Amino acid sequence: MDCYFYVSINSDVLSFVFYVGFFTLVFSGFCALVENDAKKIVALSTMSQIGFCFLAIGS
Repeated sequence: MDCYFYVSINSDVLSFVFYVGFFTLVFSGFCALVENDAKKIVALSTMSQIGFCFLAIGS
């Protein structure tokens, strides 16, 4: 079943998902730049990739 049909009904939802993805992408990227622990850098990199996913869903 295609989930895009349910989300595409309201464009405000898509805009919200897009901006959440963008914020997650940028925030986790900047946090990873100042982090020293390798585990945290990998976790923040994963969060950044999830931000890309939300960005793609919202666009």
